Amino acid sequence: MATAAQLQQLYIAYFGRAADPSGLDYWVDSGTSTRAFAANMYSQPEFTNEYSSLSVEAQVNQIYINLFGRAADNGGLLYWAGQINAGNLELASIANDLIFAVNDTNSDGYTAQHALDLACLTSKTNAAVAYTEEIRDVAGAPLAYQAASSDADNYVPGLNFETAKSFMSGIDGDTTHTASAITSNVAIIVANGPQTGKYSLTVDDVSVTEGDSGSKVLTYVLTLDREATEDVDISFETVDTGSATSGDDFNASSSSATISAGQQSTSVDITILGDTEIETGGETFNVYFSGSLLSSAVTATGTITDDDVAAA
Repeated sequence: MATAAQLQQLYIAYFGRAADPSGLDYWVDSGTSTRAFAANMYSQPEFTNEYSSLSVEAQVNQIYINLFGRAADNGGLLYWAGQINAGNLELASIANDLIFAVNDTNSDGYTAQHALDLACLTSKTNAAVAYTEEIRDVAGAPLAYQAASSDADNYVPGLNFETAKSFMSGIDGDTTHTASAITSNVAIIVANGPQTGKYSLTVDDVSVTEGDSGSKVLTYVLTLDREATEDVDISFETVDTGSATSGDDFNASSSSATISAGQQSTSVDITILGDTEIETGGETFNVYFSGSLLSSAVTATGTITDDDVAAA
């Protein structure tokens, strides 16, 4: 029967995060083994979301990174990828074998790298245990610490799982968790609130060549992680946080755009002003996008590339 700590190690291996309290309690109470747990996780939407787009080698490498905070060595990478390609193992089985190897300190093949990996895994395990308990104890945290969508056909981890993963990625053999750091991170999750039904917004940075006079349009494409089931209103505002200046280089704008139900994207135009000044390296400004149905605000950069040259 797997212990709570052993299951935490598998959550780390597969998902890079601490277990949610209800999920952990379910598996502990069911008396599952680590092998049975691995087989079940392999079929979960979160597992598919994490690994389905990766090559076999990249999948193996991600397991190493999640567990030990390092990329897989060539020997290990080729061996495990070969086992998967040959049909001898599934990806989820590898985590159990790697965890066993670093804990088998009496093995003749135990190396200095195994010891370093064990130190990292121990730090991550202790952090995950403490993180799950903080989620359990803080009002609002259990509701917030869930995927934005658990739909098998459209799994979305959401901002709060990404926040937890980011925290865990900073833990290694030299950097252990602190109670205050976990409290602060969980407070962020609680402030974000439940992510169920919220959309993740992607806005790529864009650029345009300036021109000597008149104006041009810089177009930002706003894309949701999935098709909208209702109108999604997105506010946007230009901000002078780069080297470009509103009024001289671009027209300041503060407005909103809507991605209509049934759609997944829309666009926003910002007017760029031409001039004949020489601006080495171009100039930048930012546009801030936010909305009540978004899991988080997004900032995208606009670059105005200079086309002016010094007189001969």
